[in-house]
Amino acid sequence: MFLLSLCLAVQLAADVNKTLYVMSPGASGEKVLLKSIVFVPDSDGAVSISGTNYITVTAKQGSTSLGSFNTFTGGTALVAGTAVTFSLSGGVALEFDALTDLLTIDSVKTGTGAVLKGTFLAVFELIHA
Repeated sequence: MFLLSLCLAVQLAADVNKTLYVMSPGASGEKVLLKSIVFVPDSDGAVSISGTNYITVTAKQGSTSLGSFNTFTGGTALVAGTAVTFSLSGGVALEFDALTDLLTIDSVKTGTGAVLKGTFLAVFELIHA
C-alpha cells in the first residue's frame, strides 16, 4: 500500500465563505483513493457549537459530497489541537485521477463571528499506477 498525503493550512476570518481547491496527488495517469480527511483547529481556531453562528465544511469531488462537519447545534465543536475526522462516503467519487481531479473543501458560515483556522490533512492511497 502506497499512501500520499496533502496538508492544507487555512486562516479564514469570521464571516467569510470560501471554497478551497486541492489537486489530487500522484503522477499523471495514476488513480488514487481518498482514505481520510482530518481537520485540526489552531490554537486560535476554537469554535463553540451554536444554533445561530456556525460553520459547515463539506469535502467534494465535483458536485458529489464526500463528507462534512458543522458547528451547528448537535454538530461538532472545534477545539484547538483536537482532530475532527470526516466520515467519508461517495463510492466511486472517492477515486481521483491524479493531477486531474480536484478535492474541493467548501466552508460556509452562518451568522457572525465563527472562524476556520487550522490544518486539513487528506490521505490518498495509490490504487492504479
